[in-house]
Amino acid sequence: MHRIFISDLHLDEQLPGVTRAFFRFLTEEAADCDELYILGDLFNYWISDRHNTPYQQEVAARLAQVKAVKYFLPGNRDFLIGKSYCRRCGMTLLKDPSVIEKNVSEPMLLCHGDSLCTLDHGYQKFRKFRSNPFYLFIFKCLPMSVKNRFANQVRTNAANEKKIKSFREMDIVDQDFMKLMDHHKVKICIHGHTHKPQVHRYEQEQLTRIVLGDWNEHGFDYLDEQDGRLELIHRPLC
Repeated sequence: MHRIFISDLHLDEQLPGVTRAFFRFLTEEAADCDELYILGDLFNYWISDRHNTPYQQEVAARLAQVKAVKYFLPGNRDFLIGKSYCRRCGMTLLKDPSVIEKNVSEPMLLCHGDSLCTLDHGYQKFRKFRSNPFYLFIFKCLPMSVKNRFANQVRTNAANEKKIKSFREMDIVDQDFMKLMDHHKVKICIHGHTHKPQVHRYEQEQLTRIVLGDWNEHGFDYLDEQDGRLELIHRPLC
């Protein structure tokens, strides 16, 4: 079994270099894998599955051409991606968190990672709000113009918060990570969100936390897993 894990692409029409790298990745690195997992923030923002732009259609068409079994777990930027768009991409929508148990030597927990940044109290309040089915229903009923303004405000707020929040606030809290691992009875976790690609090993607890990187002008990182062997790989953008 050959699996590949990616996250935090933040695809956007205004970032053609990242888009070209992703399309090339699908025809090269991902061409011979059995399963491809996208762990959130495939897009820089997402308003609605009904907001079907030509750019989104092209991304869906490129993903649909990949022969691997594809899975998508929503991130903090594209949590509104639903089953409709996933079907167009040929992807299965996963809940956050999810556990891979079939055809693995060791069960692996998958999440975007934002739920574990618990020192970022402001964001956690927003996360609780946007996870509420009632508020999601209200949002889906809003005119597209209002949704666009909301998305632009979220992007602006995210950019401003990065400038004022400490690395500690925006990073994973180990104590909460360990609670999650204990709850699901797993030893390996794979996530994105923090944009700090690294393999963290907790020797005393016998836990491994693998962080996927974001895609930017410096390149991208992906996790390659073949028959239980895990390797975090970096590639230049072009």
